[in-house]
Amino acid sequence: MNIIATYHPPGKDYGHMKIDEPKTPYNYEVDMVDHSSELNPEELAERIKIAAEKPPKILEDESDSSDEEEEHLTEEEKQKRKEFEMKRKKHYNEFHALQLAKKLLEEEEEDDDDDDNYIVPRTTV
Repeated sequence: MNIIATYHPPGKDYGHMKIDEPKTPYNYEVDMVDHSSELNPEELAERIKIAAEKPPKILEDESDSSDEEEEHLTEEEKQKRKEFEMKRKKHYNEFHALQLAKKLLEEEEEDDDDDDNYIVPRTTV
């Protein structure tokens, strides 16, 4: 009984909180299914036949769509697009440039190490 008196003071109700939330509203319209929007089997077969004749969208050539987009651009927008593409190419080429610079630095350090091993002859006067 000491434990109850110590860890469970009167008026304190542990683990039994009252949650004051409204009930989730029930949507009664979901039960009333509209059967008039059902798909006709013949119409479905026709759609499948048409879709089977087309190539998958993932295999379509993207260059066609980009050409169509460029037709609608103004000269200023075309110029901005070219500048953006050039900046993007430069950005992705920076990685290769950094790799080349790192390689050159390593080669230079190797050359410096070789020079350090070389002993300069002393001249006496």
